[in-house]
Amino acid sequence: MTKINNFHKMQMIMRVLTAMIIVVFLALVCTPWHITAKMTLVIAEIILIRILLKAKCIEYEFSGECITIKRFHPFYQKKRILPFAEFPRQYLKDFTFEESQMISKLIIVLNTGKRKDYTMKLQMAGFNDQQVKDLAKSLESIKKTNTNEY
Repeated sequence: MTKINNFHKMQMIMRVLTAMIIVVFLALVCTPWHITAKMTLVIAEIILIRILLKAKCIEYEFSGECITIKRFHPFYQKKRILPFAEFPRQYLKDFTFEESQMISKLIIVLNTGKRKDYTMKLQMAGFNDQQVKDLAKSLESIKKTNTNEY
């Protein structure tokens, strides 16, 4: 069973973002500045809050026959987190990692009974290099197994 997640690193990032939001807010409230500086701080505050709200933790789990991917917010913790995607390993056709400016993406291509080449994209923020290698190794193993069966 393979289980990989970025929960602890994302929690640390969320704490830093929260601290940055508080500092920008205090600077905005406490300092009498020029209107341009105040507008810049308001825009920075909005961007930081948006990043904070949209951040998601990812958990990948492969139990032998089923691949489960869970997405959840690091501040919102429940005992049971419902899967974002759950599918039989046979559906996995291909995967790639796409590097962008700041965040890499995992692109998974699935062949289900109803749809061919269904693409799922996941942002891989908060994963270290070893976790990405472990994930790629697991997915590559599943892909090879699927290719050899058919």
